[in-house]
Amino acid sequence: MMNFWEFIRERIAIYHKKQDGQPRPWTEDRVLNKYYFCNIYREWDKTTIWFKDNLRDPLKDNESVIFATVIFRWFNRIETAVRMGPELFVDWDSKEAKKRLRGYSPVVTGAYIIKTPNDMNKLDGVCWCIDQMWKRKGYVIDLMRTQFGSLEMMHSSLLEFPYMGDFMAYEVVTDLRHTKIGEQARDVNTWGNPGPGCKRGLKYVFHESVFNKQERLRAMINLLQQSWDMPDIPKMELRDIESSLCEYSKYVAGHHSGKLKRLYRGSQSDGSK
Repeated sequence: MMNFWEFIRERIAIYHKKQDGQPRPWTEDRVLNKYYFCNIYREWDKTTIWFKDNLRDPLKDNESVIFATVIFRWFNRIETAVRMGPELFVDWDSKEAKKRLRGYSPVVTGAYIIKTPNDMNKLDGVCWCIDQMWKRKGYVIDLMRTQFGSLEMMHSSLLEFPYMGDFMAYEVVTDLRHTKIGEQARDVNTWGNPGPGCKRGLKYVFHESVFNKQERLRAMINLLQQSWDMPDIPKMELRDIESSLCEYSKYVAGHHSGKLKRLYRGSQSDGSK
């Protein structure tokens, strides 16, 4: 089983082999060969690339990128965004969104939990959640504008809206970090929002059974600074460390248990293509 840095290097190597069109297997590691893992760099993920090319970059100097980001990440599916059309991301209309998406499934991502009111289906629930923010559009824009120097403050501000949880807010501010709204944030590499997977990953890397919030952050920053001294690893940000720790925890679990939930597409039980 690989250590954390070996895992990162192998995942980067796999990414480049895939990009070059090389045939499988891309690795001799049975877990990495058989199961699905997110990329080391969030900016390399397929969904993020689509969002970047079609919405985030075209709107990056416009304040409408705030709602475009919120709306996209609440659904977080390329197919859903295509069906909705680009105009709804800058001029939200929940009735039109429901009209275009009714009967289509799945409408939201399966990559993370989308929380909505219990008495609504996902489509109606997500539209309701976006409506609550859209009704206060001016306030939301002013809020993000005044917090532009800190991802942490932007994240904290988003949490006041219904069903905008820690993870979703983290997704939004991570995208806004690459736009006019958040590009001047001073805490890109000093603040993070580690989820359960990241916390498990830290324990595997440092072999510590207990981490408090401050210790987790210091440990993540320590890993980030280590990465900057490794010329064979492209420049990382703290969010890349956070997500890599989460993926590493899955990798370790796969070696310990012999199985993970999500097979890589095309995999067979023996890991071959």
